[in-house]
Amino acid sequence: MNGFEPKNKLDFSKLKGKTKMYAIALFVLFCFIVAMLSGCARQTSSVKDKTFPNHTIMYTYSNYSPLATFVGLANADNTDVRETTIDMYYPQYIDDYIYGIVESNVVKFKNDFKNGTKVKTTNITSFGDDWMAEKFFTYGNYTYFSKDNSNMSDEIYSTMYMIKNDGTGEKEINSYIPDSFYADKDGFYEISMDAVTKRNIMKYNLDGTNQKVFTSGAASYMTVTTDWIFYTNIDDNFSLYKIDKDGNNKTKIVDTKLAYTYNVVNQISGKTFFDLIDEYIYYINLSDNSKLYKVKLDGTDNVKVLDKSVKIIWVKDNHIYFQETNGIKTMVIDSDGKNEKEVMSKYINDLSIIIN
Repeated sequence: MNGFEPKNKLDFSKLKGKTKMYAIALFVLFCFIVAMLSGCARQTSSVKDKTFPNHTIMYTYSNYSPLATFVGLANADNTDVRETTIDMYYPQYIDDYIYGIVESNVVKFKNDFKNGTKVKTTNITSFGDDWMAEKFFTYGNYTYFSKDNSNMSDEIYSTMYMIKNDGTGEKEINSYIPDSFYADKDGFYEISMDAVTKRNIMKYNLDGTNQKVFTSGAASYMTVTTDWIFYTNIDDNFSLYKIDKDGNNKTKIVDTKLAYTYNVVNQISGKTFFDLIDEYIYYINLSDNSKLYKVKLDGTDNVKVLDKSVKIIWVKDNHIYFQETNGIKTMVIDSDGKNEKEVMSKYINDLSIIIN
């Protein structure tokens, strides 16, 4: 009976006549009610909790036998979970397709897969054994990616390319080593590394032409909005700066050390160290033991939001998803730091909020 057993078993043999019949009937009814309640409790795991944000999240998690990184989709309350068995890195969700790197190439597959299945992919790039796609960003009809020569053991060799999403029209944009990159309707942006650019922010047209160098200082991480590029400045103790999308009006926003990265994996996969909600930037403050802060875009009203050490944040609407520095759980809070809830208890590598 679903594991239910009374602590003191009833001995119906001691009862007589109608009393015995009523006792048996009541006992059967009691067991039936327990079974129904137990079934209802199990069914609630597929019913969306309305106290959570109305988001669908995409995430990756590691499997160690065999060693692989799998992609999953779930509601913010961890219902309607679907996970693939394909080994994919840096997924992006675009127009009902999931793009990512599988076996050194950029591929895509439709978001109609069933839980636990290995999906059928379509290649965007088709490299042989000598080359591999290392990082990518898809916007509109194009995918921008860096391509490494796997046989170049004596030096790091990486070039920036673009290709149509149907796999045609591949062309080289530059020979720099890209660290972070992003695209929107106004252009393609990247933090490039070589002896000339020295981790400067650069901008191109979406077709790869008209290259411009925006910053003369070393940038570590950037977020691009409608009007501004926000970035951490290595030359100024990783303080937060902004410039407009024409490369002008460079302004320091807050004089404190922010969490940072030198690795494009964090930028492209969805991991962020600062992001925006309305007129505020939310950021991880290394000067205060990695606590979560917010500051207005003009540098005023710099306050602590969450008195916990945080290693990564993801922002959507008026909600902030985060992982604590010493934990594996993914949590969500309102933009004022209240109503903390657990989203997922297993360790995930990265997360994106893809559907509202």
